[in-house]
Amino acid sequence: MARWDPATQTSEEGGMTRVEVRCPACAETVRPVPIAYGMPGPEMVAAAERGEILLGGCVVSPDNPTHRCPRCHRVLWSLAESGDEGFRSHFA
Repeated sequence: MARWDPATQTSEEGGMTRVEVRCPACAETVRPVPIAYGMPGPEMVAAAERGEILLGGCVVSPDNPTHRCPRCHRVLWSLAESGDEGFRSHFA
């Protein structure tokens, strides 16, 4: 099963801490793009246009993917509250 590399780097941007991790698909160190669900308002659309989020659609489910690699565009699922399990790939 492909996982995000647990070795992370953090940086501060606009008051937010962004985590950089190694993508299990392309092995690049990246900042995973969060996937937002629900009916997007103007702010969400603007954030998606800036590449800050990915619009995931209106259907919200606990099985929805949570992040995407900005380099290879692999969609990844979070193993929520699973400690150091990291992420698993949709195509693992």
